[in-house]
Amino acid sequence: MINSIVDARVSSNRIGKFLNNDEIDKYAVDRVPIELLHGNSVNIENGSFRWSNLFDDPLILKNINLQISQGSLVALVGMVGSGKSSILATLLGEMIKVNGRVSISGKIAYVPQTAWIMNTTLKENIL
Repeated sequence: MINSIVDARVSSNRIGKFLNNDEIDKYAVDRVPIELLHGNSVNIENGSFRWSNLFDDPLILKNINLQISQGSLVALVGMVGSGKSSILATLLGEMIKVNGRVSISGKIAYVPQTAWIMNTTLKENIL
């Protein structure tokens, strides 16, 4: 019973923190025609990013440059805490862009390391 109360409090705190977060900047990622990216479908130029708008929060990614060609299959690999998930978050516009430019042309897909399946039909999980 005490474990359930502790779990509920932790969950409540996480939900509260999530709901109090700033809105995502819809202009953090530029959607551009492929011709403007010189054949790249993903481009990060001199990007620096942090998780919050607070000025004293540390930069999580600094001066990142990344070009991914159209049609490429890319795997981000590295040690725990090396920034793999943070780079993906920048492409989704979920991190605060301090400087630089993030451009995407066309569609990109993300396949997580662990399967994420909802408790529903196979069709609803796929679509």
